[in-house]
Amino acid sequence: MLGLSGSPLRDIAIYVNGVYKTTTNLNGKYFLDFDRPQTVSIEAKSERDKFDSIKLKVDQHTVTLPTLKAISVSLCGHVANQLEDNEPDNW
Repeated sequence: MLGLSGSPLRDIAIYVNGVYKTTTNLNGKYFLDFDRPQTVSIEAKSERDKFDSIKLKVDQHTVTLPTLKAISVSLCGHVANQLEDNEPDNW
């Protein structure tokens, strides 16, 4: 699980076919077990990050799952711009 900057995201909830299964670890990794061949939808959810869901075929031999990447991040805070003496006031 990677953020917009490519850094690992921890504590992201992972859902399979709409059912919560696990949470990403400190390294942004998650582990799922599948007991039979099937097509699943995997979604990642968090309060501030948005992810695309993926659909893929898996079975009990699936070793690696795709890395989910954030497509947007919600930020809160204050952005300030201190104007220098030579900049126009309407910047």
